[in-house]
Amino acid sequence: MSKASRHTTAPQRQNTPTPAGKSKLILFRFVLVLTPVFFFLLLELLLRLFHYGSDADLFQPWEWKGKRYMRINAGVADRYFARKGFSPYVSRDAFLVEKPAHTVRIFCLGESTTAGYPYFFNGSFSSLLRDRLADLLPDENVEVVNVGITAVNSYAVADLAREIMPCAPDLIIAYVGHNEFYGAMGVASTEFGSASRLAVRAFLALRPLRTVQLMRSLVTTIGSWMGGEERFQMGKTLMEQVVGDKYIQYRSPEYELARKEFQRNLTDMVETAQRNQVPIMLCTLASNLRDQYPFVSMFADDTSPEVQEQWNQIFHRGAECQDSGEVSTALQMYSRALQLDSNRADLHFRIARGLEFQGRMRESLHEYTKAKDLDGLRFRASEDFNKVIRHVGVERHVPVVEMGEVFAKASPDGIPGASLFWEHVHPQFAGYNLMAKELCSSIAEGGILGPTTEWQWNRRRTDSAYADLAPNTPFDAEVARLSIELLKSHWPFRDPPLHVEYHPKNLLQETAWDRVQSKIGWAAAHSRLGDAYAQNREWHAAQQEYFAIAKAFPYDPQFFDKAGELLVVQRKFGEAAEVFRRSLRIHDSQFTRARLAEILLQMKDPDAAATNLETALQLDVASTEKFPSKQRVRAITLLANAYLMLNRLGDAERKLQDLLAIAPNAPETKALQVVMVKRRGRKL
Repeated sequence: MSKASRHTTAPQRQNTPTPAGKSKLILFRFVLVLTPVFFFLLLELLLRLFHYGSDADLFQPWEWKGKRYMRINAGVADRYFARKGFSPYVSRDAFLVEKPAHTVRIFCLGESTTAGYPYFFNGSFSSLLRDRLADLLPDENVEVVNVGITAVNSYAVADLAREIMPCAPDLIIAYVGHNEFYGAMGVASTEFGSASRLAVRAFLALRPLRTVQLMRSLVTTIGSWMGGEERFQMGKTLMEQVVGDKYIQYRSPEYELARKEFQRNLTDMVETAQRNQVPIMLCTLASNLRDQYPFVSMFADDTSPEVQEQWNQIFHRGAECQDSGEVSTALQMYSRALQLDSNRADLHFRIARGLEFQGRMRESLHEYTKAKDLDGLRFRASEDFNKVIRHVGVERHVPVVEMGEVFAKASPDGIPGASLFWEHVHPQFAGYNLMAKELCSSIAEGGILGPTTEWQWNRRRTDSAYADLAPNTPFDAEVARLSIELLKSHWPFRDPPLHVEYHPKNLLQETAWDRVQSKIGWAAAHSRLGDAYAQNREWHAAQQEYFAIAKAFPYDPQFFDKAGELLVVQRKFGEAAEVFRRSLRIHDSQFTRARLAEILLQMKDPDAAATNLETALQLDVASTEKFPSKQRVRAITLLANAYLMLNRLGDAERKLQDLLAIAPNAPETKALQVVMVKRRGRKL
């Protein structure tokens, strides 16, 4: 055998798997891929089993007085805010699951202004709008549901709009846009701020998963461990906590991204409404121009340090001249500064003040607006965002309420300021009343809820009458004032923050301070004051406190009844009767009907009194909560008296027989016997 043949290698064996081996390999890869899926499925099931997290649905079913309602979920904001102890205000408005006939149902969407800050409840434009519509559409049951949530932006508003559609809305009103940068999911927010629309939409879609909630909570906790705890500490205002990247240059990439996302979200919301054939109304945004100095002024990115130094010298010389009354010289200095850098918000604000001093109001308004637009801390929407609102309105054929113009027309010299605003964007009570008035007019003019000719305009009250009807009590006004004082004691109004000391001098101030510190609920605070006023025989003040609660929680009749009783004490029988009728529309109670009948007898209306007493006695038979014996005797006696006033002697006789059967020795029975003897002219 040759040497070569001895070293010839044998053919290599092929590693071709058998059919059985192929199956095992496929199974292995399949299991490998599905293992994480099974893990997360198991984790999701375990988290739900142990009740971790929440659904955070917008509405939750709720039963009250035998009626089924949907009520706004107090935890709905959890879907947008991950941090514990961070609880933006959410209204607890409720509406019936089955929409009754002749019901107008309106939903108001937006941020803190929609929520009604710093009044909330009866101070919001939604509540004030309800009062106006109820007057003008008396044949309709008017529901205006406030879905405003503080510290959110248009991502959240568009998200919430989708959940409103199955609730049979007749109209949606949206006032949104001031929080586009720092509100939850804004480009500069601490709450899932992202430059990716796809990421935000995916998060919103996956948010109900408990696994996602757990992961988000872990990320937030780890972030605080790694140095973020200072930003998230308790005691800071919502404004401080939601701001991530503080300063954003006008027309910068971040600015343009926020503007584009706002337009997309607004369009999504309108398209959602139109797909469901629900009318929607948009509003432009109003803000304080005259009396809100820009928070942050920024040089243009290409302004060199040398030019900045020169600009500062000219600007400060101009400010000194203006402060000493040399306005014309100051404006000349400001003109030189503009040539160096026109990007500074404080420069335009100073120019606006100078022009206003000279009586050049149109030019002044233009400069105030420019100062707001250039403000590097974007807590006020620029005019670009109002242009977006108008553009979406025209493009999608939906009405736009020019709320900015409304505030301008109602302001001195046409420049919105402290006469209508608390600070930068939140209206005073007069401002909210103004918004409600304009919305009511726009709804009527647009024919959204029916032809304007069918509205009962003769029932319209004055603006001051609607303010009284709210009611915005002295307690609410004090809470609002304190809330704003605390807000303005912190960044960005003050840095470092100012410690606010408050020494209450009476029960109202003490209760307001407790409310601001969240030591007492809003309704409990009003009830505390109402009880104290009633004890001191301050009937009107007590009635207003009870009526405030009744207005805010119109599904609970007890505070309507309390307010009605105080009106009776003041001998305002007509007003009392109307309040008791409102109570009966909520819950048909034999107790309330008997009280109403007693008032109607005082008003010399025995026919209506008899009808209510007959119904009250029928309700008592079917009710599990019966009249006490004395109250039943009184109800029967009142009914007999009503029959006597109507000259229905036979019916009165039958009621007397009922009394003789159940309480023959009662003083009411004996008194009625005497009356009947006189009326019959014979002894019984």
